[in-house]
Amino acid sequence: MRYLPYTGALTLLASHVSLAADPAIRPIALSAAQRADLVMLACSGTSASAGLEIHAWRVRLQNRNAIEATLLCPLKDAHEYPAYRQSRCTKEPDKAWVCAEGLDAFHFPMGPRKVLITYKAGTISADTAIEISTFVGVTFGYTFNGRNLRDMMLRAGQCHVDEKGASVIKGALNYSLNCGESGVVVTKDCTKRACRLFPALVYDNVTGKDVGH
Repeated sequence: MRYLPYTGALTLLASHVSLAADPAIRPIALSAAQRADLVMLACSGTSASAGLEIHAWRVRLQNRNAIEATLLCPLKDAHEYPAYRQSRCTKEPDKAWVCAEGLDAFHFPMGPRKVLITYKAGTISADTAIEISTFVGVTFGYTFNGRNLRDMMLRAGQCHVDEKGASVIKGALNYSLNCGESGVVVTKDCTKRACRLFPALVYDNVTGKDVGH
């Protein structure tokens, strides 16, 4: 699986289309020394061996050539699925690599394929990220307001789960599953007996508009 340059937890996903179409962004192969430097810098505290993925691009930053790399570093402690940390690092000419704060991640199985799910540890738990991904990709079904949510996840190949705060329903919380061109807000409403999840709205990251609710 290939990942586009990482420009932030949400802006990365929203910019998939424009980045993919930009001829100024070119995949490159890093040297063994560059890869080793990145692993030391971005994969600190992880196992950084089997399952390690590094993808790099040559980009233009403020009219200067630069290299941007995305790393997927295996974590020693796994939950239901093998756990990773995704980091974005940038190197400008004559400067050292600089890495942004990473996101926790896991590969979510969807039939014969997998979708990379990212989330910010400390904001939501791995269990919550798995719960939202499972609801949207497996439990709920396929279509909501004319959008096939399962296909949305598969087309993007990577989605980010985040908490969006209180719902209009008293005591309920909203979560977003942001997948490239589109995303969905899921409401979780719990009583003493059980919790229910349902899609609240689908939004389009290209137009910036809600598809409906």
